[in-house]
Amino acid sequence: MLLADGLLTPPSFPHRIRPRRLLALWLTVALSGLLLPSPAAADERGERLLRDAATEMSFFNFEAAQGGFEAARSRAEGPGSELWREATLGLALALQSRSPATPENVAAADGLYRELAEAAPGAPEAARALLQRGRIAEVRDFGGDAVDLEAARGFYQEVLDGWPEEDVADEAALRWADTLFQDYADEASVREGEAFLSEWVAGRPERPMAPVIHEVLGGIRIDHLGDVRGGVDALIAADEAGLVDPNAAGLVLWRIASLSDRELGDAETAVDYYRRVIVEAPRSGRAFSAQLALEDLRRRRPELGIEIPPLEMLLSDDTGGEAENHTP
Repeated sequence: MLLADGLLTPPSFPHRIRPRRLLALWLTVALSGLLLPSPAAADERGERLLRDAATEMSFFNFEAAQGGFEAARSRAEGPGSELWREATLGLALALQSRSPATPENVAAADGLYRELAEAAPGAPEAARALLQRGRIAEVRDFGGDAVDLEAARGFYQEVLDGWPEEDVADEAALRWADTLFQDYADEASVREGEAFLSEWVAGRPERPMAPVIHEVLGGIRIDHLGDVRGGVDALIAADEAGLVDPNAAGLVLWRIASLSDRELGDAETAVDYYRRVIVEAPRSGRAFSAQLALEDLRRRRPELGIEIPPLEMLLSDDTGGEAENHTP
């Protein structure tokens, strides 16, 4: 299943990219068009049905969304029309997302994706349909379900070939590479995926998913290829491009700081990122550790003149006074 199992089940997008973050990103990409049907859609009633179904989808009410998309689809002018394309995509996504997954629902979703891609080749909905067919091939949705990584790569490659300048291609690139990260014992396969993603993002530094790709590359290089320098560089690139989840940013900043400090001997970078953990992510669970690390660095490298930022305590004292600062 896409939402219940597909994006939320390992090994899809491991390496510091958290499932809930991917879920939010997917909803932004996949539902943006459905939530805002254009004036060219068939009629006001069809638009309203489409909008309501997409809202149910965003609340994970997949059964209700399925009914709404079926109703909207029934009002479309015919295969290929905008309302038909959006309603067909939504219906397939709802079926694929139902929990528990069943062979019948997954097969029905796959058939709708195939119908959509064949009826409207070149349409943005067709790209999403091909991407989801790849997910069906890649993910084991139910007991006894077969995984076919070659078929998955084929669908992702169709997206890469057909929509190379669209944002959906970036997701296809991540998915394509992820099929090569399934078995970390196969170093050649992991290196092939890493090389592909590195080349892809190098040519698209301003794309919205560039930070995600850099984060994935950082985790792959550090955790599976032993390339700490390259991994830290990738995480710094992700930070500079704008981390996708501010709530998890502290952990990325901490990883850059601690690896720069303990593995690379790069005290300047370590100091900068330890300070940012304290100031920008005080509730990350790493802020106090960052203060201790800076205190240790100050003892080891007194010539750096390290100043340790206070940790803003976010709870008031028992008397209702101002929040306190804490510095070790």
